[in-house]
Amino acid sequence: MRTTNRSRRLRLAVLGSAILWIAQLPLVAQQIDSKEPQHQYAFTLAVRRAAEADFGKTTRVQGIEVFTDGSSGDAVLLAETGHLSVIAAQWFRVAERQVKEPRFLYGLHLKARSASDRTWQSSKRFGLEVYRDENNGHLIYASETGSLSVVAARWAPDSGSLRPKNPIWRSDLILKVRQAGDAAIRKIGIEVYRDENTNLLIYLSEMGQIVAVPSKWLASGEPAKELDWLYGLEIPVRKSSERDSSRKVGIEVYRDPTAATQFYLSETGSLAVVPGQLSELKGDAIRKPTWLRAIDLSVRKATEKDFTKETRRFGIEVYRDENTGHTLYLSETGELGVVAARNE
Repeated sequence: MRTTNRSRRLRLAVLGSAILWIAQLPLVAQQIDSKEPQHQYAFTLAVRRAAEADFGKTTRVQGIEVFTDGSSGDAVLLAETGHLSVIAAQWFRVAERQVKEPRFLYGLHLKARSASDRTWQSSKRFGLEVYRDENNGHLIYASETGSLSVVAARWAPDSGSLRPKNPIWRSDLILKVRQAGDAAIRKIGIEVYRDENTNLLIYLSEMGQIVAVPSKWLASGEPAKELDWLYGLEIPVRKSSERDSSRKVGIEVYRDPTAATQFYLSETGSLAVVPGQLSELKGDAIRKPTWLRAIDLSVRKATEKDFTKETRRFGIEVYRDENTGHTLYLSETGELGVVAARNE
């Protein structure tokens, strides 16, 4: 794992009636306050497909590495698929010398409809597993697609032995997102469920991407029927072997009108959410994001015991959204994690 010196140049572009901040990264410059990421521990998660009733030989098992950003202390959980989830430094504690395996709690089956076809008959079923990270107490939701969502222990207290309850569908959303460099608008269907076992809301995109949100973050405890669009971003990302940018990822930022909770949606369908009490727009003018640093992280497959030269590496760019102060972690795969600017 390594960090590299990279820089930024930004320009304002107008796509139709929407304004995007588009970032570009030339080769020469200094990273802002960059320190080496630290590997903390690793584990594997078995996740059944929706069609699998039980765990078996064909059940997919994926490797997860846990790092802390050397500059911020934020924890990054990165899957072998390139999916990621982040936890603010204040809620992450380094595991004891004896690392504990995650504890399986229960599985869920959830349906998601596409934005173009809102009938349940044509919906797709996704398998989700719920685990407890025994090293920190955090709750981990894992989708059969590889998508991860980690909820800090303070928002997901351990309720002990659970007799799993079925999730309840609460609402749906159709959100618009633009692919970077393309003015065409793509619509993504999102279903919202309440996990009756934890009282968390699960936002599930039609591609199987997930984010779990404490209902306390919402004003009424219920999801909004519509979200207000705030602004869009185009952010460059690089593979770990690249020094210059070869791809940009489109990101749209929305707000729950009743709770001011902010939603970040990438063109890949990746979702990240920041609670309203920690989200505040800085004025009316849209500000350009500030590139902070780049980190390369190695992730072993579930079948790999040690890190080798063959181990897959992912490039992750770290930005500060100057409109909110939030820190954005963006993987080369388009997966997104957000850490609030203020402490909870």
